Amino acid sequence: MHRTLGSGLLLVLLSQTAVAADLPRAAKPDRVVPPLFTWTGAYAGLFAGYGALDRATQFVCTGPGGQPGARSCPILPGKQASDDGFVAGGELGYTWQLESGLVAGGAADYQFTRLWGYDRWRGTFPTEGGGRYPRSVAHSGQRLDDLTTLRGKVGFAVDRTLVYATGGLAMGNVRIDNNLTLSGFPLFDGRHGEMRLGYVAGAGIEHAFSEHLSVKVEGLYYDLGSRAVLAAPSYPLLTGYRAGTRIATDGFLTRVGLNYRFGAGLPDLPPAGAAGPAT
Repeated sequence: MHRTLGSGLLLVLLSQTAVAADLPRAAKPDRVVPPLFTWTGAYAGLFAGYGALDRATQFVCTGPGGQPGARSCPILPGKQASDDGFVAGGELGYTWQLESGLVAGGAADYQFTRLWGYDRWRGTFPTEGGGRYPRSVAHSGQRLDDLTTLRGKVGFAVDRTLVYATGGLAMGNVRIDNNLTLSGFPLFDGRHGEMRLGYVAGAGIEHAFSEHLSVKVEGLYYDLGSRAVLAAPSYPLLTGYRAGTRIATDGFLTRVGLNYRFGAGLPDLPPAGAAGPAT
């Protein structure tokens, strides 16, 4: 009898197992894995901000043989000054992001500037030979009309935030003006404008707040070198002499910008629970 009862229990268990195997399994929702944001791709943007133009001015005078500091050359002290103003422009660039988070790329930008500054000296100017020029006036200054940069970029990204360093070539249209009146005679008047080449370096931080749009804050230092502008006298009072100024052109830019990234951007995620059953 015990053997019969045990056989019956075994048959019941096997039948229940077969029925359970035929029942449909409960559907489990798919796990939605958010796609990772990548900074790879081309972008364009606009920016505006604040610029500073520093200038170191030194008066230069040469004699008839071209020697500096000739006897009749006036002596004027050098000056250090800085001017600031509004800057605005646009940028184009491309960046690549590696799986490690390292980001590299390049950018080109152009900006209008309102950076200029002029100085004046007035009084009695001593000469190299010990003489004096009373009732004398000197003016000198420069302006930076625009600035273009071609830069490399390298940085590190944590999801949608990118911190980077940047540097490269800077090009700007610079105009230098100076004139010198000695003892009431306007003798020297020199003016010269040209495209100047130099370098630029800086750093920034950028954050993407949508699939295509990002905002950045960036600081740059630029240096376009120094130039001397000398003129011959307007009257034959100092025949063979030339006088003018040597001015250095450098400064800082602080810019806030909005960039648009081309391509598909970061795809939209489906709403929670919208995933279908696994197949």
